[in-house]
Amino acid sequence: MPFDLTTVLGHSVREPEVTQLIEYFEEKPHFLGPADPGDCYCVQFRQSGFFLDVNGADIVYGVTILTRAHGYYHACTDGLPFGLTEQSTRTEARKLFGPPTHEDGPIREFIPPQNIIYRDRWDHTKYFVQVTYSEQCDSVLEIILESIRTPASNES
Repeated sequence: MPFDLTTVLGHSVREPEVTQLIEYFEEKPHFLGPADPGDCYCVQFRQSGFFLDVNGADIVYGVTILTRAHGYYHACTDGLPFGLTEQSTRTEARKLFGPPTHEDGPIREFIPPQNIIYRDRWDHTKYFVQVTYSEQCDSVLEIILESIRTPASNES
């Protein structure tokens, strides 16, 4: 992926860091808008295999990248961040990032088909990276980048 997706975290959907990302993918994003003003919403890039989580102040606080088609989403085929690939194993990700801050698994996915998955999370100063693996931990299913909320920040 030609973008460092961590750079969109904390920026308004109207700022260049985000608008350039939207323009690059040449796809009309789907907006799952807030039910009420001030609610969080989602900007979906279904054909490109990722979505942005946006708070009520229009600030991007999360990016989720899918490596396999799921529901309305195609798999992200434009390259994954940090040098990861769909075939990256849990061992390889841990070599890349070091020991995880948090780890989960085995757990059953909440949404169908409710596969067994494993997750690792690495906390950085302003954001965290979470990688979800297959049941055998031999492939990456999803990557989440999300701003770390601090007591001083309400929504970002």
